[in-house]
Amino acid sequence: MDVLRLLNVAPTQIRPNSWAFIRGFEILCEALYMIPSAGAFFHFYGTKGVDKGSWVSISVHAGKKLFPSYAYNFKKNWRVSFMRVRASENSCVSVTNVNDELRFPLSWTSLPQYVCGYDTEKMSPYERGVVGFLGRMSLTNTRMLLNKETDS
Repeated sequence: MDVLRLLNVAPTQIRPNSWAFIRGFEILCEALYMIPSAGAFFHFYGTKGVDKGSWVSISVHAGKKLFPSYAYNFKKNWRVSFMRVRASENSCVSVTNVNDELRFPLSWTSLPQYVCGYDTEKMSPYERGVVGFLGRMSLTNTRMLLNKETDS
């Protein structure tokens, strides 16, 4: 949710391949008993091709790779099988927390945010520790990691 909020996008606005990076990062952190955060995630990843009201693609920063590369469009013709739910033009649906603070929108936003790294000065000491530890790790296979999601 923090990644969506920082990018100012709905879940369906992120390209399907980009979700593999997000979920892979979550699974890796959980397996290492670390708390995943948007700050630590965006140390390794950023957005590219962010246009007003369009799909958002997440990619690795040069030299900060956690997972080896895989084919960019590993699922051919994904747009044919991808479903997008749209609300009426006048509706504004979003997910909020118990204090009614916006967590992320459910409808597409016209102003997704470009993110290229995350300022380490804004990170908590814990996040800096996570980034330092993960930065020293060997590459982890994304597909293998996602397939072992339920294997503690």
